[in-house]
Amino acid sequence: MGKRAVWKYEVGPLAETEFEIPKDATILRVGNQGGLGCIWMLVDTTQPKVKRKFVSVGTGQKFDNTGLNYIGTWENGPFVWHLFEVMSK
Repeated sequence: MGKRAVWKYEVGPLAETEFEIPKDATILRVGNQGGLGCIWMLVDTTQPKVKRKFVSVGTGQKFDNTGLNYIGTWENGPFVWHLFEVMSK
């Protein structure tokens, strides 16, 4: 059994972001903290890190969702953002 922890990653609006995250991390929540979009994940800190890519889009913004997996939505003032994970090919 590995060592578990909850880690937070910040995501920006209208942005594509890549993180190195311990393998098999589980996304727990997407939300706003201090005006920033954040993802909280349950990780096994002993696992090797892998790259995972995310993209956020605003309500009403047109985008191609091919290869994207919806993760969650967060609000920041009058704006609503939607986070997707870019699935590896």
